Amino acid sequence: MPNVWPFPPQRKLKETMEWNTEVLRSRAAEQRICLRYTPRTTIDYNYQLMPQEIEAATVMAREWGASEFLLPFWQELKHVGTLAINATVITVQTETLRYKPNGFVFIITSQGDYTAVEIESVTSSTLVLKEALDRSYSGAVVMPCFPSRFSSPFKFKKYSAEYFTAESEFITTSGFPVTEENPYPSFNGSYVVTDRPILAGSPHETNNREYDTFDGLSGPLFYYASYTYAVSNSTLVWSFDNNDELWAFRKWMYIVKGKQGSFFLPRWTRDFIIAGPTVSTDSLLLVNENTYKEDSFIGDICIVKYNGDLIYATIISWSNPLALGKWQMNLENPIGQVLQVADVEMITRMPRVRFNSDRVEFSHEGAGVVNVSLPVMEVPD
Repeated sequence: MPNVWPFPPQRKLKETMEWNTEVLRSRAAEQRICLRYTPRTTIDYNYQLMPQEIEAATVMAREWGASEFLLPFWQELKHVGTLAINATVITVQTETLRYKPNGFVFIITSQGDYTAVEIESVTSSTLVLKEALDRSYSGAVVMPCFPSRFSSPFKFKKYSAEYFTAESEFITTSGFPVTEENPYPSFNGSYVVTDRPILAGSPHETNNREYDTFDGLSGPLFYYASYTYAVSNSTLVWSFDNNDELWAFRKWMYIVKGKQGSFFLPRWTRDFIIAGPTVSTDSLLLVNENTYKEDSFIGDICIVKYNGDLIYATIISWSNPLALGKWQMNLENPIGQVLQVADVEMITRMPRVRFNSDRVEFSHEGAGVVNVSLPVMEVPD
């Protein structure tokens, strides 16, 4: 059996996928160069250990500190019951788990008996092993495990009654081959994040310009990066009930590759209020007049209906319909369906954004809940 780090961590753990994207910005655009197509995965584990366990962990950490070993992914644990001696097939759902041919499966029982076995092939419901099990495992759980190394020192603290806590961070040295999966619809060649993630904190916008005056002695009064478009930043938080729900989102991360890919993100605010019905051939919308400013926004919008339907459109111009208190929003294409005022929950702007970090953290909480928090930044087309 290869070297395996077998200690069960506390359920609350953090997993990170990290890309490496170079962003080259100019006044009116930006270029993003992906330098790492497969993310590096790091995992933070925290432990509660007894004396014999801490002794074994300390010896392993000292001996393996500079070498590679197998690290189980405890966040993908599945119960499989009893595995018989000489078994070569494990029946387990694998569609949302990171098993792969020539990878490893970690098997452990509640008594602490464990092994790691190389995988010959994977189907949606079975793992075929390269070698038969040399003993039986009663009440077993299984999970994928990957070649890894310590990326931070193994640390532990001793308390009274021979009780220890410990922690360490690991980095995998073998990637997982992913078939990219997109859980979102597309519009104008880009994905639209249609779920309504929690907006954490207050979004803010900046629209910087260089001063055009000089002090006469040493150049401009101030100098800082300036752009021809507003720079809007906010933070999005997703909460998934279990690892299966997380799967499509995780695989979508491989599509956008951290800061590499941009996508549409509806603001989910009532930016425009519909003021009249439309027919399917209409390429216009009547909306209430803005009290404070003549509407001039040109760009993409999302029409949100009370029944959950979403309609994407692009505003190309505005005109006054000669109706008191109303303005006409001219669209690039016909709406394609009848809209009644009572049908529409909101008409919201839909800016194009990208993630403002290459580091995606998955916080695995109790009861299988997984939280993801990511900063986003509005970018030009």
